[in-house]
Amino acid sequence: MKDGDRIILVLVEGHETTLKKWPLHITIIPWFASELSANDLKQILSSKLKGTKPFQVEVGKEAMFGEKHDIPVNVIKLPNPLEDIDKKLRSLIESKSSGIAYSNLRKRYGFNPHITFQGERRKYPGDKIRINKIQVVRIDNGLKRVESEVELNG
Repeated sequence: MKDGDRIILVLVEGHETTLKKWPLHITIIPWFASELSANDLKQILSSKLKGTKPFQVEVGKEAMFGEKHDIPVNVIKLPNPLEDIDKKLRSLIESKSSGIAYSNLRKRYGFNPHITFQGERRKYPGDKIRINKIQVVRIDNGLKRVESEVELNG
């Protein structure tokens, strides 16, 4: 991840625009670089997500992710609408960027939405999360900030 890179996610907690620490979130499209302006990217995402209604997902079991299986997460129970959102956005972002981080892992394991624990902050199996918007976060000078949000309004 370098300055200018972006990530598409759902913030599960907090609504700050500058993120000093990662809030709980569900990554949809990991880090990518694109020359699109924030407004152009928002317009493209809004168009692609048109007709997507807000929805609820359920937090599932705990698991260990990462190459060393040392990153605690809660997986999101499947099936859920995040799978469709991933499909809608992945090919679009691939065509509008210079590549998406971790694409080799996605090809190997598929889309596995999850919430990574953030220190003591976490969710628990059975928790319900309402998703009514998708955020684009950009990193600049080491700071992560919400660059834009797309409301899901069906």
